[in-house]
Amino acid sequence: LRQKLVRYYANEGADSSVIVRIDAGSYVPRFEFQSAPRAARQFSLAVLPLLNLTGCARHDDARESLVEELIDTLVQVPGLRVVARRSVMALDVPAGNAQAVGAALGVERLIEGSVQQAGDRLRIVVRLVDAADGIHRWSHAYEADSLTAADLVHRIARGVVAALELAEDSSALLDRAARRASTNADARDCWQRGRYLIGRHHAEAYRQAMQLFAQAVASDPGFALAWAGIGQSAIGLIGLAPSPDPALVATARDAVARALAIDPELAAAYGARAFLAFAIDRDFIGADIAALTALRY
Repeated sequence: LRQKLVRYYANEGADSSVIVRIDAGSYVPRFEFQSAPRAARQFSLAVLPLLNLTGCARHDDARESLVEELIDTLVQVPGLRVVARRSVMALDVPAGNAQAVGAALGVERLIEGSVQQAGDRLRIVVRLVDAADGIHRWSHAYEADSLTAADLVHRIARGVVAALELAEDSSALLDRAARRASTNADARDCWQRGRYLIGRHHAEAYRQAMQLFAQAVASDPGFALAWAGIGQSAIGLIGLAPSPDPALVATARDAVARALAIDPELAAAYGARAFLAFAIDRDFIGADIAALTALRY
């Protein structure tokens, strides 16, 4: 499929406004502007893994999912260029050397921090570091009952945006992201664990992720992100198979339709729809439209 995408954009898709790419080792599509005008000045930053100082390994999955969700939230903020988590994880530079990490990733700021036990609660310490000199520009400690607390990511994102003194129009985007989080603790926990697994990019992880997302929507049928997760997991399995499994295609279509019925502005669902249109239906115009819509949101 990757080679078909390359050939398509080298020929009949050369004038497409959006390019669909599938990275090696992944079957979840990402989208790029063919020509992307940018604001004159942007902050570039990378979110580094949070250190688990609790001494309890059971927090590891939720800790990684928290970082992924924070990246997904910050990438929506105008004026921010956020490095993909995969690029950060592939980095072969000592984590404590801010200048080396910043140079390797090509960013101006780093977000780092740790998870600590604070009695019966967790304390999440987040710091904004200048990659040029290693100086801490901002730091804050957040307390929560768990790493899957509904408002935790959005509290952190607001703190980062305020510390960077970005435009106030980012508030509406952060509010929209906050509204998408389920208030059901079980649903949110299953969704975060599923997000962690879907990033492993292998068949068993996709199957387990789909089960977790299904548990999430069973607990909260209105959780659009979890419906989108079912679609993305099914797409991951479709991409690994020698030929598309009709049952998985039907599952993906149904999940995407349910996600968009709940949240018509959900970028993840439009991304999945773009993949289905391109890879299954060979509807290249429909794929472009869905991809553009995903980028808009």
